[in-house]
Amino acid sequence: MSDSNMTSTPHILVVDDDHEIVKGFKIILEDEGFTVTGEYNGKSALESMEKNNFDFAFIDGLLPGMDGFQLIAKIREMPKGLKLPIIMISGVYRASNHAREAMEKYHLIDYLEKPVGPPQIISALKQNLKDRYPRKPSQKSKAITDPNAPLINDYYLYDQTKISLQGALDQTPFPTLLNQIFDRKKTGQLLVTYNKAKKLISFDQGRVIAIRSNIVSECLGQLLLSTGQITKDAFDTTFDQMKQTGQRQGDLLMQAGAITSLQLSEALKEQFEGKLYNIFAWKNALFQFKQTNKLPPQHSEIKIHPRNMVKEGIKRNISQKTLNQWLMPYASSLVEANEDCQNRMRQCGYTLKELRFASELSGTEPLEEVLINPIKSQEAMKSFAFTLIAIGAWSISQPNRYVTSVGTTMGIDSIKDGGKSTLKVHTDHLMKETQHLKQPTLQDVAGSSNQIPQIDADQIEKMEVVAAMQRMNKEQQKYYKELYEFHKTLKEKNYFEIFDSEQKVDKGEIKKKFLQLAKQYHPDTIPHQEVPEIKKVADELFTLLSKARDTITNNQKRTEYIDYLSGGGNEDATEEVAKILASEQHFYNGQTAARRKDWPTARKYFEDAIELNPDEGEFHAELGWAHFNMSGNDMVARQEATAHIEHAIELSPKLANAYYYLGSIHKAAGNLQQATENFIQTYKLDKKHTKAKSEIHLLKVRRANKSKDKSSKGLFSFLNKKK
Repeated sequence: MSDSNMTSTPHILVVDDDHEIVKGFKIILEDEGFTVTGEYNGKSALESMEKNNFDFAFIDGLLPGMDGFQLIAKIREMPKGLKLPIIMISGVYRASNHAREAMEKYHLIDYLEKPVGPPQIISALKQNLKDRYPRKPSQKSKAITDPNAPLINDYYLYDQTKISLQGALDQTPFPTLLNQIFDRKKTGQLLVTYNKAKKLISFDQGRVIAIRSNIVSECLGQLLLSTGQITKDAFDTTFDQMKQTGQRQGDLLMQAGAITSLQLSEALKEQFEGKLYNIFAWKNALFQFKQTNKLPPQHSEIKIHPRNMVKEGIKRNISQKTLNQWLMPYASSLVEANEDCQNRMRQCGYTLKELRFASELSGTEPLEEVLINPIKSQEAMKSFAFTLIAIGAWSISQPNRYVTSVGTTMGIDSIKDGGKSTLKVHTDHLMKETQHLKQPTLQDVAGSSNQIPQIDADQIEKMEVVAAMQRMNKEQQKYYKELYEFHKTLKEKNYFEIFDSEQKVDKGEIKKKFLQLAKQYHPDTIPHQEVPEIKKVADELFTLLSKARDTITNNQKRTEYIDYLSGGGNEDATEEVAKILASEQHFYNGQTAARRKDWPTARKYFEDAIELNPDEGEFHAELGWAHFNMSGNDMVARQEATAHIEHAIELSPKLANAYYYLGSIHKAAGNLQQATENFIQTYKLDKKHTKAKSEIHLLKVRRANKSKDKSSKGLFSFLNKKK
């Protein structure tokens, strides 16, 4: 560290091959007042070391080419790097003894496990820089002097109840502020200022009752004039009268016969919405809430629920760029549906399909995976997710361990890669994505002869491809060819080869590579989705990628799969493993179809899964549920579905979803007592089953309405026990 640096802004070096991580560090540290240089490999980091005098460094353990340890060793050889405080960040080298050895050998300040949160980063810098830690610029100066500043926050999503009611909208998004005022049932006024523009929003018990604005275009008369509802003469006359008498221009216009009472009512509604929703687009505004009982009279009844205001404002005026800026810091954070998720969503007018999807999240999926979902396009999913987080339907938490050390937990260091077993014909077909079979290219298809002595499955596929391409234009043909060839290439690889990884690869690395591929090949993001053949290949490709990821990131499945690849065990055992893997592929396909509400396809996949592995209870439960949904509320279908699910419970007595499905079927049939018992059993088996808990609550309310003195007894008593 040079003497000249002692009085300057501390300069931080961040080295990580993940651009989003570097960007996240920059956002956090620059907001704190640091100068930050981000590099993505060891070579560029060394070049930066030559050019700059850094005060601190965060370096990733796994870097392309030169890894983090090699980079640190070279930095320590440089005079300016000899005493540079360095923190190693890694998601792979996790053994405690390894961390201690690395800290001693390379003189590290600390060795942090990914994901690294802002509190860890800031705490480490404060401990080491002490008095040199920069004083954070005030919100007011930043909002006024830096109109292009990025949206920064203090990780408000982890606990929105800590949001201050005074600050800047570049640090606290307006949707969450609006929702928190409602949740806290505040009565008072919120002043929002943006340069010279001012808006004063009045709240009564958290509900917006009035908005005043000094923006001329938002005045009622201007609004009516701009939409052609009144003449310029009517506007000028009533405007002068308004200044003389103090009466409202809308009332004066109605008295003069310029507008009707209905027009005034509609105009007031439009004016209110414009005043409110425009604030959602204000990025660099200041706000302050003042509690008061002196509120202006409510001149029009505002029927919009506060949470629906949040939803509508995000939909209208928050851009994709802004959504990315707000959501990006939480990409690896886990998403969980809160207990009152469905109730909050109903207040926004969401559909039953959206309610079901949102309430299923149980805190096991990171936000970046939730955003890649077939329920909506990626753009729509970002708006949907941000709305649910803002209204408190979803909560965000930082995972304790985002990835684990596979080499340690699975003990696969001693397992060597080997050749694959040859399986029987039907299993080969079901497991074709893992077989090294010679696949035809489109060039082969184009040069094939019209005289085919024997037609097998491969030749049929060739003809289907040629026929499909004849129905496409040149641009569609080009993309279809690329997608088809890529899919063929992946099907010739095993799951590890799909992600260009060794068998010892860390789960986190697989998840990262999966997300990179998913962003490019997700069925909802590819071009030419209107072409059925392209959509079909994309669906199959994404299913293969998902299956590969699920297998490698599950310890038990990975062990079985490696054993399958190495040809371990006898022929019967290998065949059995292949059948299990094939059945799971069918099951996964069935779940995908079920999420699309394509119940006939889902049922077929579940039946195929059961044929290969009849002892898996979950397969039977999902088959029963698909059968019930496909057949409607038909009595015979209910009985058949119930039989499937009851058999699932016999095979897997602790399968929570099976009891939930039974409860739902009984509820549809009007058997509320049996439905309640099944929902309670679901909740007892899985305390995070939000849908079951919601059903119990609804049934409890129904019982309470019938008999208030029994509301805390009987079946529901366990919910009222103090923990």
